[in-house]
Amino acid sequence: MIKSTQNNLITFHYLLKTFNHLKMINFFIQVGAHDGIMHDPLYPFLSKNEWNGILIEPQKNMLNKFQDRYKNRKNLLYYAFAVHPNYSKVKLYTIKTPRNYSQTGWATILSDKLSNEKKKNKIETYLVRAMPLMKVVEKSKFKIIDLLQIDTEGFDYEVLKMFDFQLFKPILVQFEYIHLSKEDYENSLRLLSKNGYITIKKKNDIIAIKKNRINTAFIFYYLLFRIKGSIKSRIRLNYN
Repeated sequence: MIKSTQNNLITFHYLLKTFNHLKMINFFIQVGAHDGIMHDPLYPFLSKNEWNGILIEPQKNMLNKFQDRYKNRKNLLYYAFAVHPNYSKVKLYTIKTPRNYSQTGWATILSDKLSNEKKKNKIETYLVRAMPLMKVVEKSKFKIIDLLQIDTEGFDYEVLKMFDFQLFKPILVQFEYIHLSKEDYENSLRLLSKNGYITIKKKNDIIAIKKNRINTAFIFYYLLFRIKGSIKSRIRLNYN
């Protein structure tokens, strides 16, 4: 069984910061983009860099908020549908009346993932368009993918399986594993390992780094940014 490394030193934020500093992130895909800010690890970077992106989100009202936030950007492509390997339409399950804004992110095409809410009759279901992930990439005419970010409330392994790792070799991949079955979790690690990635297990997510992109420059700048960030945090704590 393939296991991912647990490492508190490595964080997705500082990996993005390092690879961005090295000018190695220019094209990305975000599957489960939501509004582009809530619990979004890309927001601090996308708002300050001219990354080219494919944003996929089945909740059109949320994607509209994303689009409004970057209305002056011409290099971001928005797709208001789900990704699925076989179906052109799928059922999307959401919270009927969210108790807080965070629950607007509880959207999934897997009916069992909101089973507790379903029992309370708090689920709203509607049909949304769907398309295989690589069809979206083909439609977007991207020739390079540097970063793949996935958050689909339990469908993450299926999204990973749809991605063509032979055609594209992203430096970084992050997906949410907490809603996956044990089998899907292990298969996702196996898939990434087979394609040349090392994986790091965090609280909710798996981070995958392409092995051949880890070099002396990367290690130097990663440690530099990490140390500087730690010093700033301690200064703020002492100041407060």
